[in-house]
Amino acid sequence: MAEPLSRVVFDAVMARAGIVLSDAEAEGIRAASAHVQRFAAAVRVPRPVGAEPATVFAP
Repeated sequence: MAEPLSRVVFDAVMARAGIVLSDAEAEGIRAASAHVQRFAAAVRVPRPVGAEPATVFAP
């Protein structure tokens, strides 16, 4: 299972993006970062060209 981002890394990412959060908001989003990492790993899987619906459309 992925771990949430550390507070230091999370704060750096938010500062770089210019996002200001309260402590409660930051902790809620930081806790969800583990789920986002798992989701990103699941969708960033190499897929064959045939998996793309736009390549099989025939007007």
